This record gives sequence, structure tokens and C-alpha cells, in this order.
Amino acid sequence: MNADLAKDGKRIAKYGILTQSVVMLVGSALVGLVGSGFLAVSFLFGSLASLLPNLVFAVFAFKYSGARQRKLVAQSFSQGLKFKLAMTMIIFVVAFALIKVNVAMLFVAYAITVASHALAMFRSN
Repeated sequence: MNADLAKDGKRIAKYGILTQSVVMLVGSALVGLVGSGFLAVSFLFGSLASLLPNLVFAVFAFKYSGARQRKLVAQSFSQGLKFKLAMTMIIFVVAFALIKVNVAMLFVAYAITVASHALAMFRSN
């Protein structure tokens, strides 16, 4: 039996990542058109602070599946959560320390992108 036990979970995760990607690209373009390139870069980094860690987490979360690999599943899930948190912090540090960003736009974009992911999870079921 080679059925992919995590098939539905992978599909939902892909949908969430795709939704966040669209929100990031459309949001950055709109902010760039209405505001400025400076605000668009801030929106982009705020979105990336949500998108990239979710992508990394999804890779770890669905690396293993099945009851026989339950310890590996739990370990990989835990590692994914740790990397997700660390990556989010690193992106925010880079945005604040190395790139000049509009703090309000950065956090607005982060909140919008997190919310879009959460809403995509509800819609995909």
C-alpha cells in the first residue's frame, strides 16, 4: 500500500502557500502603484516574514507520514516549528537592521499575509 497518507494535508498546505504568494505579489504591486517603492519593499518583507517560514514548516511537517513513522513525524513537525519561528525572527531582524523599511507597512503586510493563510485553511476544506 503506497497511498500517500498526507496527500490532503499537502494539498491544503500548497493552497495556503499559493494564497499567501498571491497576496504578497498583488499587495506589493498595489502598494507600489498607490504609494511608493519604499512602501512596496516594506510590504514585500512583511509578507515574506509569513510566507517563507510557512513554506519551510510545510516541508518539515509533511516529510514523513504513517503510523510506523510516528516518531519521525513528531520530530520533523517539532523541528519545522522551531525553524519557522527562527526564520520569522531572522526576516524581521534583516528587515529592521539591514533594510530600511516602514515599520507600520511591514506589520500590516505580515498581518494580512498571516490572515490570508488562515482564511485559505478554512476555504480549502
